Amino acid sequence: MSRTAQLAPQIAARNTKPLGLSTDTLAEHSRWIDDVNSTQNTDLQFPIVAVSDLKVSKFYDMIHPDEIATEAVRSVFIIEPD
Repeated sequence: MSRTAQLAPQIAARNTKPLGLSTDTLAEHSRWIDDVNSTQNTDLQFPIVAVSDLKVSKFYDMIHPDEIATEAVRSVFIIEPD
């Protein structure tokens, strides 16, 4: 997330928008966004969707079957407008 925030100008120049997806709650997002911003010298501004019921994560196979359900997984998906 921090690297994506740091690259925001280059991402925007490509007419692209980042969107985060997390199994954490909104309250947890606020805490770790503050931490990311302060420790990584960035300003995370893109939306992060909280989907703590894991529906989206499971639909896109983002959770490894041998890990706990909320284990951090880093995935990148490029979604074209059409």
